[in-house]
Order: sequence, then structure tokens, then C-alpha cells
Amino acid sequence: MFLLFGETVKVKVINEGAFDCPICKSQQTYINIQEKNYFTLMFIPTFPTSVHAEYWLCRNCKNTFDPNYLEQPAYFSALQMIYAYLINQYGYSLCSTKAKQLYLEITSFEWQQEAMKSALVNIGNWDTLVKRLKQHKVTIDYSGRCKIIAGVIQLIFSMEKDFYESRVQINMLGSYLEVDSVFIDQVIRNYQ
Repeated sequence: MFLLFGETVKVKVINEGAFDCPICKSQQTYINIQEKNYFTLMFIPTFPTSVHAEYWLCRNCKNTFDPNYLEQPAYFSALQMIYAYLINQYGYSLCSTKAKQLYLEITSFEWQQEAMKSALVNIGNWDTLVKRLKQHKVTIDYSGRCKIIAGVIQLIFSMEKDFYESRVQINMLGSYLEVDSVFIDQVIRNYQ
């Protein structure tokens, strides 16, 4: 006899309510969503092992928000962190203008100079970035994570010709954000 075990994610609506959505610029209905990891035995979820993510989803614009910080969609700050790390890596004069331009294209909001300076001062090294991303990812839905990876790929493609080392970083970021490699490969093919 053999046993198959693994893990799956189950999504549950905790509650609903109203909030002032900064994207819609009006009062909107939100859904408080919780994603939990479940241990599976023979493909049957048996018990929860951990909370995978918890966020508010605006029913109108479909952006997700950290329930403790409703001023912007959750993926905005993660994208800012990664862009700040890349600006430090490639150099401010070379990379900051392109990062601001891409941020505006992806989010439809301008990355203010003060916010950029703050992100650049606070980002630290790769390990700090990874630690902070792991903390933030629990408030970002899959769509937001994909937007982050696509934005990172766009910025890196605009900065360098030798893509190998950056591809490793992109794959690692994708892994930390739990974005599958098929999506990453598709986005890279679109920019090559």
C-alpha cells in the first residue's frame, strides 16, 4: 500500500464590508479573503497547516489591500522595494527614471520622489529584500504577484544585455512570491 500526501491552498471569504478605495476614489465593497495551506492525504485536504495569504479584495477594481494599510494596493510597496533594490544595483542615474516610468505604467500612479528616496534608504541587501517580500506577500493576490514579476522583468530588460544572472534573480523572486516559472517564461518571451 502507498500513501500520497501533499499540500493545497483553499480560499475562504471571511467577511465583507465597505471601505474608501484609493483606486476607485469612492466607497466600495470589499471581500476579506483568507487563503490557507492544507495538508492533503490521497488528494483530500485534511487539516490546515498555515495561513497562506489574507487580504481585502475591492469588488470594483479587483485590487487587493493589506487590511492594516488601505492607502494603496498591496503590490505597490513590494514593487517599490524591488525597484529600489534594482536601482541600487544598476545605479541611480541609469535606472531611476526608467523605474519611475514603469511604475507609472504598471500602477497608474506616480512614484513620488520622497517615497523613492525612502525606499532606496531602507532597502538594504538581497537578504533584507527577500525577508521583506516574504512578509508582504501574504497581502498580495496572485494577480498582484504577477504584476510585480512582469515589472521587474521589464526594468531588467531595459537595463542590461547579459540576462543570465538577472534571470536567476527573477526566478528566485518568482519562487519567493510563488509565481510559477511558466508565467515568468511567457513574460520573458514577450520582451525578448
